[in-house]
Amino acid sequence: MNTSKKTDNPKLNVPNVLTMGRIVLIFTLVPCFYYQSDTARLMAFIIFCVACITDYLDGFFARVLNQTTKFGMLFDPVADKILISTTLFLMAAFNYFTAISIIPGMIILCREMLVSGLREFMGSKEKRLAVSRLAKYKTTFQMLAIGLILMADAFSYASELKNLGEAFLWIAAILTLITGAQYFRTTMKYI
Repeated sequence: MNTSKKTDNPKLNVPNVLTMGRIVLIFTLVPCFYYQSDTARLMAFIIFCVACITDYLDGFFARVLNQTTKFGMLFDPVADKILISTTLFLMAAFNYFTAISIIPGMIILCREMLVSGLREFMGSKEKRLAVSRLAKYKTTFQMLAIGLILMADAFSYASELKNLGEAFLWIAAILTLITGAQYFRTTMKYI
């Protein structure tokens, strides 16, 4: 009986299918921003929420089913970065939030590029830059912020949620800076 926490079996498993599904959902999310209709706004909100749920579920099933793989360790955070970055970019392009809220969006995008570079560097040293608990909270705040802003856009009666979403975006940006600094400090030990 294999009690190993990580398997390198290349076959498709539930967590990896969920991660790949999240990436596919991103491609279905993009057109929703270009079709400015009530249905498109609702679909953007629903697709984003489903993608966020797959982020939780892939980690849950990887642990419960003991199906942690190198593929999942690589592509789960990549899928998150693509989802968050693409959605923030589209929201900025289509004026989903106030001009001042572009600042936390830029902080988040820049940090994601920095951490991706740090992970690549650590990989070249055959070291792994593990995801911290605080980084998981950061991702949660990013997803909540974006979800609330999309919900406010999709449902006219929920427009007050836009301000809450933008506040969460600022919280996410602060957590983004903290976790980015932590990852940078960890990486500096190997330079």
